[in-house]
Amino acid sequence: HSFVTIEGFVEAVKKYGKRLPFTWEDFINDDMGALRDLPDRLAQAARFSEEKFVTDLFAGSTGPDGTFFAAGNANVVTANPALSVAGLTTAFTVLAAQKDTDGNPIYIDAVTLVVPPALEITALNIINATEILAADGGGDGTGNNQLRVTNWMRNRVKVVVDPWLPIISTTNGNTSWY
Repeated sequence: HSFVTIEGFVEAVKKYGKRLPFTWEDFINDDMGALRDLPDRLAQAARFSEEKFVTDLFAGSTGPDGTFFAAGNANVVTANPALSVAGLTTAFTVLAAQKDTDGNPIYIDAVTLVVPPALEITALNIINATEILAADGGGDGTGNNQLRVTNWMRNRVKVVVDPWLPIISTTNGNTSWY
């Protein structure tokens, strides 16, 4: 077993296995190549296990993992906004306030936006928009004095769809974003 420690989190690499009940004759008589994709199917099962494991590190049954997203970690977007330009703007503000252990700012050039399948279109629409309407000072774009700006998130945010979010976060996995 190997151990990985990241800021107080300890995870052990475990070995998993699956037995497949094939006989020698199954392999000899496989003229149609039905078993040829067996390595690919086993690799896909391993990938699913890894993806679920990683998602479970930051998501719990009721949304964000309470240990990882604790108040003292300063990594929580307050008021739990819906995925929107305003919500992402607030998230970037939270990220910009992060400091390292010496109190120095952490420069964040790019981020990965993790969304469930239900929010994929919303995320892609936000990230791929050519322009954003914003009120003076970066508001929500509903004021009388609006700015039309190039979508600043386009080159800074990569969208990743995580199909495990609604499975692990059973109460709000279709609306949680990270």
